[in-house]
Amino acid sequence: MNAAIATPPQAGAQGTEGLLDASVKDIAEALRAKKVSARELAGACLARMEARKDLGAFLATDPDVTLRQADEAGRRLAAGEAAPLVGGPVAP
Repeated sequence: MNAAIATPPQAGAQGTEGLLDASVKDIAEALRAKKVSARELAGACLARMEARKDLGAFLATDPDVTLRQADEAGRRLAAGEAAPLVGGPVAP
């Protein structure tokens, strides 16, 4: 991880450390194995985005919407109704 990028707070049993730089496959596996929740992952992404807002990479963010969507993804994952990439971060 680049030292200039803030390390997010630990979350879950394994934490989000490393997942922000992980492959989509590794993120999906961590979510399904419950090593991290969709909400924890979303929170870590939001924290990194805030820490590096000087880059101007995002025109707008809405943390409330992001966390609501993460909660819905978590519900779908828990119910076994999730498509393979549900819960992973996406930046449109």
